[in-house]
Amino acid sequence: MMAPSTERLTFREVSQISKKEENSSDLQEVRRDLYPAMREYIRKLKEDCDEEIKVDPLSIKATGLTNEYKKASQKAVIICQTRLRKIMLMAVRAGFGARVDVQRMTEEEKEFFESVLEEVKATKALAIEGQVIATRRTVPVSPCAVPLKEEVASSCPASIDRDADEKVQMVLIRMLEDIPPFKGNDRTYRLSKEDVVHLPAVFGCALVRSGKAIEIGQSKI
Repeated sequence: MMAPSTERLTFREVSQISKKEENSSDLQEVRRDLYPAMREYIRKLKEDCDEEIKVDPLSIKATGLTNEYKKASQKAVIICQTRLRKIMLMAVRAGFGARVDVQRMTEEEKEFFESVLEEVKATKALAIEGQVIATRRTVPVSPCAVPLKEEVASSCPASIDRDADEKVQMVLIRMLEDIPPFKGNDRTYRLSKEDVVHLPAVFGCALVRSGKAIEIGQSKI
């Protein structure tokens, strides 16, 4: 794979990559920072285009930048779409035992390849052997692993509306320290160090994030 480049992408380079990918069934060699460089190129192009339009929207320069921006954006989509389609096919082949070369993939593409490969192997196991294999998609993600819709100022929210959702996400936590009593929707919680308790995720995750508890598991009620 090509070494990382600090040079800004050009329209010519984007066009060449797009053409090569479309004309070959194999993944083409690209610079390692392809996607960040492509995003920055299009962002700067859009910025220059907007500035020129403010000065004179009918100028030759404004028209040229607008056309370049539109074409570059289209080619960026083609590059991404074409490369990901090839990588998906590579993952399918790899899932059935073939050896594939991942050296021409960017870091983003390698992550995509691994995700698809994992699903291919799981589907193959289920379809051919009747085995169920857990994947990143099928393993539940803890509600404490993602930001809550409403961050809480104190260690615990004031209340929770159980009618807002048919099922309330619950977490099983173990307390690491004593905390003052706090009121939930239907009860007052009094928690002490080493207590193990099921709490609505909005409460439990706030305690986990504040370092007052650790998560043990999760469920829905």
